[in-house]
Amino acid sequence: MIKQTIPLNKKGFSKIEVFLICTILIIFMTIIFVALHTTVIKFKIKSDYQRAKEVEGAIKLLISQTGISNITSLGLLRELPNSNPFEIKDNEKGVMLLIEKLQKTIYIRDPRTGSWRSHGPFLKNPRSDGQVSYQNYSPQWTEHNGGHHIGYHIEIWSSSQDVKVTPTEYHYEFKITIH
Repeated sequence: MIKQTIPLNKKGFSKIEVFLICTILIIFMTIIFVALHTTVIKFKIKSDYQRAKEVEGAIKLLISQTGISNITSLGLLRELPNSNPFEIKDNEKGVMLLIEKLQKTIYIRDPRTGSWRSHGPFLKNPRSDGQVSYQNYSPQWTEHNGGHHIGYHIEIWSSSQDVKVTPTEYHYEFKITIH
């Protein structure tokens, strides 16, 4: 019986074949990474606009239930009857405070009867521990993860009681505007 021997250079892949396979795998992984990264960015941007719509709906509900549609009147809102009113200003802190307070039950004195009426909460608190915070509704596409949104621009039209909330990239727009 004659044994056939296999030449040593025919076993496995050549260095060039291994190099080509690795190069193709790297190209595919790069394409997949870029596509996944783009999808995550689009999701975060969409999430910011969805959160803005939730805040917008909550403010509309607040206005319809209380009749409050300006900054001065927002200062009449309280966490508890006879407690200090919220100091909601038309700046970044005002936006944060308003979004935080929309997650709680708030009270306002009925001007006709003088009695306190409770309203809300207008935004559902997504945290299981019940802790209320602006961070529960803050933008997701922020500077620390490659984005540009820093907060929300809240516009309220007093005459029509309409509201528009949009994520903003600029500090000068991170505020409440009353028209």
